[in-house]
Amino acid sequence: MRFRLVVARVAWVLAVVALVASASDTPWDVEWARGADLSVEITSETTEDVDGVTLTLREFSYLSHEWNGEDIRIAGHLAAPASEAALPAMVLVTDGMGGAKRMAAAENIVALAIDRVGEGASTGPKDDYKNWLDIDEGTDIRNSWMHHYVMSAMRAITYLTGLDDVRADAIGVSGTSRGGVCSLLTSAVDDRVALSLPIAATGDMVRTETYPDNWIASIFLALGGKTNDSPAFLRFARHYDPVQYVGDFHGLVWIVNGTQDEFFPITSTVALMGGDGPTRVEAIYDGDHGYYGNDQGLFDSYLNTGIGPRLAGCASKAIRAVLHGKGVLPTTPTLDVSVGGTTLSGRATIDAADEIVAAQLIYSVDGAYTFSRVPLGRGDATAEEWRASAELDAGTGLAAFVEVEYRDDDGTYYLTSVPHLSEGFAPRIRPFAFE
Repeated sequence: MRFRLVVARVAWVLAVVALVASASDTPWDVEWARGADLSVEITSETTEDVDGVTLTLREFSYLSHEWNGEDIRIAGHLAAPASEAALPAMVLVTDGMGGAKRMAAAENIVALAIDRVGEGASTGPKDDYKNWLDIDEGTDIRNSWMHHYVMSAMRAITYLTGLDDVRADAIGVSGTSRGGVCSLLTSAVDDRVALSLPIAATGDMVRTETYPDNWIASIFLALGGKTNDSPAFLRFARHYDPVQYVGDFHGLVWIVNGTQDEFFPITSTVALMGGDGPTRVEAIYDGDHGYYGNDQGLFDSYLNTGIGPRLAGCASKAIRAVLHGKGVLPTTPTLDVSVGGTTLSGRATIDAADEIVAAQLIYSVDGAYTFSRVPLGRGDATAEEWRASAELDAGTGLAAFVEVEYRDDDGTYYLTSVPHLSEGFAPRIRPFAFE
């Protein structure tokens, strides 16, 4: 009965979300973002050797847009390797010069990191949830902080397309958490995006808010001063939740998200993988939003040491395959599961375009709260189908997926199948327990 009530509530809320939108509620002026003058002001330019690579480092600012009579200017931190040919580029929306330098040197790309709107040396409204949700009925939908954030990312792309040493057809965008949301939205509204790499970010906020202990309610809405039926939240969900744009993303979208993320649980990962268009996913088992799964050792069940290699490996492979056009990108693995009695059986199809180092069936019977793993095997080295089985403990809420560890000439990376969730699945989410 409880599940039926939750489903009914979700359906009602989604219907209300549709009603609160109007034809005039268009958040972004894409034409202006692409064509208006940037009023660039360069503050410094130097060279530096990073890991044996000579980089030009440029600190500058540019005009994002005007809002409420204020020019919103964004601080940019550019790192560009010396190159005779134009290079691909990445916009990093949650990083600084340090991250730009590391990525430029490691991936041979032009990396542009920007300070978030209202943070660092950027001007504009501060990044707090009250500003995210300052869009009550009658307020311009563009008043949300997320509108300004996405505009700043599109304007960063405009800056890069104007550089002779950047390939305008090979620009990506990446960020973590709020930056991942920005990356997804930017790729949805700007067809210049060739690659979107959102980390610890998906969407599906309305549905997630119905689950016990979810952080959309306990943090986002609580700090934003709104409730789940506030017009501001419903308007935000309609225009700034990436799930509304599934099927509209430009370029390749490679989602890297923890299976125990408290803002964006495994259900949201499945929702974001539901549309057409090129997508890949790395669902990191025992990975959360970075509060519990950290270096404090509070919860040993988390894959603290394994998250970094997965993030770095996926980002590097995406840049090589999509932006540099180097090598191949395997298709997303598929998984068929069945349960007979207490036995879980999984059959996976895995693309062997790159060397397969290992493959494992990862599953949970407690609402993706904890996971178990068993290796997948195949009858011979040429078979496409891999199989595994496991004995299940008593429980409800089955989640299962395949993770494949790949290796190419340049390194190791990971891909997972879209998680399989049992009918009526609801994630068990750890409550927020920090000051």
